[in-house]
Amino acid sequence: MALALLALVERRAAQASPHDTFIDVETEQDLYDAISARLISSETFERLLELLARGVVLDTATREELHELPNLTYAEVDAMLALRAQVGTLGNGSVLVQVGVLSQRQLDAIAPFLGRGGSLGKGAAALGPGVPFAAWAQVGSRVSRQDREAPPVALQLRAQTSSGLSLGLGLALTRHRLGAVVFDPTRQALLATPPEPTLTVAKATLRWDARWFSALAGSYRVGFGQRVTFDDTGADQPSGAVQDDQVAVDGGLVRACKEGDAEAPSSCAAERARLVTSDVRWREGLWGVALAARQLPVGRSGAGLLDLHVWASLAPRSVASHELVNLRRCEALLDCEAPSVLRRPTGPLLSPTSRYLAARLPAMFSERMLGGNVTYARDRRSHLGVTGYVSRLHSLVSGAELALQEGARWPTTGRFGAVGLSLARGRGAVDVGAEVARTFEQATNQRAGSGGLGAVLRLAWADARRELEVVGRYYEPTFNNPYARSVAAADELQGQRARDEAGVRVRGAWTATRLSARAGLDAWASPTTLVPKLSSYLRGEWQTSARWRLGLSVSYDDKDLLHGGRDECFEGTSGVDARGEALACRGARRGGAARAVLLFPTGALVAQASHDVVDAGAARRSERRHDSSVWLIASAHTQNGVSLRAQARYREASLQGQPHDRSVAAAVEARWPMRAADWVRVRLDGAAALAGPAARAPATASLWVGYELVY
Repeated sequence: MALALLALVERRAAQASPHDTFIDVETEQDLYDAISARLISSETFERLLELLARGVVLDTATREELHELPNLTYAEVDAMLALRAQVGTLGNGSVLVQVGVLSQRQLDAIAPFLGRGGSLGKGAAALGPGVPFAAWAQVGSRVSRQDREAPPVALQLRAQTSSGLSLGLGLALTRHRLGAVVFDPTRQALLATPPEPTLTVAKATLRWDARWFSALAGSYRVGFGQRVTFDDTGADQPSGAVQDDQVAVDGGLVRACKEGDAEAPSSCAAERARLVTSDVRWREGLWGVALAARQLPVGRSGAGLLDLHVWASLAPRSVASHELVNLRRCEALLDCEAPSVLRRPTGPLLSPTSRYLAARLPAMFSERMLGGNVTYARDRRSHLGVTGYVSRLHSLVSGAELALQEGARWPTTGRFGAVGLSLARGRGAVDVGAEVARTFEQATNQRAGSGGLGAVLRLAWADARRELEVVGRYYEPTFNNPYARSVAAADELQGQRARDEAGVRVRGAWTATRLSARAGLDAWASPTTLVPKLSSYLRGEWQTSARWRLGLSVSYDDKDLLHGGRDECFEGTSGVDARGEALACRGARRGGAARAVLLFPTGALVAQASHDVVDAGAARRSERRHDSSVWLIASAHTQNGVSLRAQARYREASLQGQPHDRSVAAAVEARWPMRAADWVRVRLDGAAALAGPAARAPATASLWVGYELVY
């Protein structure tokens, strides 16, 4: 089994890629371990998590889709496409190693992200003569030590026929999701049905592909270009609609009691300290129909190709309770407070009841959307496209005029859209991509309409050993697009990352025979506040021998290059201004890490230590917090396919030389084959707080069980 931390420190020649580090993971849990150790960014984590679930088909993937695979340069992707054009099929990718396009290590690293025969999953048979049907299924569940109810269960099913028909289904057994929500005019509050075990069809999708045409119905995602105008896919450079059938059991723990006192005491006050397994998770995408006509010859010689896309969606939207307002209770949107969310009484509706704390309310709005895209391509590296969409939110709760707060994901008017122009041009070792979009919001009685511009320019250069990527972006303060997933810093303005920001991100990688280096720098500022910010890292690896690899990394993040200092904080907020609005932190964080990897023929040992110095702010007497962590990981593989893995982690945060927070965690995981291509995976993990606010809580333990079936 691939080791997340082992893989993230390994390097080989000709493997440069402008990602955070070398990626070699096999499961979702590997990605969670990697981000927990701060070896990958949140952006890389989200993208790889989507890619791991979706999969890439080597025989049909576009240039952009292949470049999404970790650790591949554009030069290697172009060599893969040239080989595919010559031999007709790449199969499981072994031919790429045989002819020297990729190393065996590279192929092993991308294998978990590959899906053959329509992205059905690892091990699924490729469709063709003698294989008219293929299917893949995965079921997973997790149980923790303090659970007293049925565990959450996630079931994902995919099937495809050789005639171009494919099916996807995602089922979820949930326990903590609130039920139907109604408005109580007497209390002027929302009443939510208490949660109970419920089997939900979270995803269902059907797709038919012909030579020049495809139709998709059910749950799906759409994205285009540099993701400024519209993207719901998570891909780096999407180009159309994809099926959406992804559900998974979350790996975290949550409090069993989420009620507070109101008209009546909480019904679960005695269980507020109990931690239980969190529910099955899935991302709310689009529901409806997506049609596409692809690669239609245009022009006298037919050298140009035209793609046409149109989609329509009617999807329910859940929101956090604090994001709501009832416009009938206030005159101006800014003066509105979120309505209370009470537990719906089991008897008469006017019976005294408790309230829910920080509740996620299901199906509060329906989103109606219509969008389209037209793209003209001269070749696989050069195209020009236009994308546009309009959307409107409609409240599903009668009796109240519900709207959204400023910090919600969607614009407060509930009526919005965008139109944009994208282009790409590639020649030799250089690729250039750009997109500019204009958003618009329809005026309402409470707010005037608005709109703004957003633009991204991307430049990429690569050869066999080096790759450089430069991305510039600019988003006006009025650029309010909930479906813009283009490059942006992690800070937000009113719920949007790609808003009120101007910056440049540079990432590069270089490899030699035994040495490799990766570096990244992101500098940006808000056009409104003009506060310059910076995020940077430098990572180097040295392969000292066939068995040893050593790595060092440093990072520096600063939220205000002009006025930062010990008296500033780096995390959270630094207080409120005269208007009661939160003030952003302006401190810095400095970090470093060292890693050592010892390889064996059947396994590996990994040790990693990291230390961060974080500005804690005036509230901490201008002290800097020191965060330290140590990871130890061992893995082994047997000849019959069994993989074993064990890891332990110690973490400490200290202020003024005294431990402020200290914890330990450990996990053991096993994976073994069943039949020809089925797999069983079992993981046992636990954690305990030794010092800090959580030290009084009991230690936690949970068991994860999964089964993957291929037909």
